[in-house]
Amino acid sequence: MIASLRLMTLLIVASSPLAAQTIVPVPRPTAEERAVAAEERAAAAALAEEEAVAAAAEVEESRPLTQDEIASFMVQVRACWNTAALPEEAQDVGVLVGFSMTSDAEPIPNTFEMIEATDTDPDRADLAFLAARRAVIRCGEDGYDLPAAAFPYWERVQINFDPTDAGGN
Repeated sequence: MIASLRLMTLLIVASSPLAAQTIVPVPRPTAEERAVAAEERAAAAALAEEEAVAAAAEVEESRPLTQDEIASFMVQVRACWNTAALPEEAQDVGVLVGFSMTSDAEPIPNTFEMIEATDTDPDRADLAFLAARRAVIRCGEDGYDLPAAAFPYWERVQINFDPTDAGGN
C-alpha cells in the first residue's frame, strides 16, 4: 500500500482553505521499491495465469452425461417414487420438476420447483409435485451415483414424473 501511495506525484493537503491550495511533492519510489512492486505484479500475473489454466482444465474435464448414466439416474429416482401413496385423484397427474444438486450429487431441498403439470387443478398438481420432490430427496440423501466430471450438466436437473409412462420418467 505504501508503494502505491508513493506512485502519486502530488498530494493536496486540505486542512484549511489556504492549505487546500498547497501542493506537496511526493518522492518518487526508489529502485528497490520499484523492484518489489514489479515482483508483486509478476507474482499476481503468475497466480492469475495458474487460476486460468486450472479453470480451463476443469472445463475440459467436464462432460455431458451418457444415455446410460441418465437411465441409471432415473432408475435411482424411480425406486423412491410412489404414486400409489397419493390420493386416487392425483395418481394420474404428471409433473415436470426442476431442482439443483450439490457437487456430492445430493438434491438441495429449497431449490425444487414445479415447472409444469398435466392437470390444471392446482391441488392435484401440488400433490403430485410433493410426491416427486419426496422421491428425489429420499433417494438422494446419500447422493446419487453420478459422475463428478459431468457435474456442470447435472447441477441443475429437470425430471418429468409421468405416471402414465410405464417405461420410465
